[in-house]
Amino acid sequence: ASFRAASQSAGAAASSQWGGMERAARGADLARGLEALPVPVRAPPPHGPAAFQYSPEHVTGAGEDIDPSEIVFPGCICPSASCTAATCSCLRHGENYNSLCINSLESAMGYARPVFECNAMCQCSESCQNRVVQRGLQFQLEVFHTDKKGWGLRTLEFIPKGRFVLAEHACWRPNLKGLSDSG
Repeated sequence: ASFRAASQSAGAAASSQWGGMERAARGADLARGLEALPVPVRAPPPHGPAAFQYSPEHVTGAGEDIDPSEIVFPGCICPSASCTAATCSCLRHGENYNSLCINSLESAMGYARPVFECNAMCQCSESCQNRVVQRGLQFQLEVFHTDKKGWGLRTLEFIPKGRFVLAEHACWRPNLKGLSDSG
């Protein structure tokens, strides 16, 4: 999921240029029905999130050459409904992760390799265990406001260790020039 937020000074311009960007009402679903679960807002009046555009997909920013959703790896040819690390080429790309996509191995390099999910090019089924991020939001979250720290995101239910929660949270604060450039 991506959040594109407009700065206060550019909020009105952003709202008129981008249909669908509007100030969210208290308790409203910030995801506007684009996720399986609503993402409510808890904020005391007169607070409310600034104008923003919610997207369950990656939103390519200005200056990005490649949209990650357009990067396609050859799909696996696993004959079963769910892939296994022994046979799946997608799972082998992310070899430092276990079957639940948990990085259980310490990385001597100081970083972890990306997780490679099965995709539309794969022969396995939609219920494959290696299709996690593409299923979207699976836990109840809430956006809330505090006087001293501003906006935050919290869970409303227990999340087991190692489970996927949210792909990305990105705030984009354009100026008027940025709006016309990224159109």
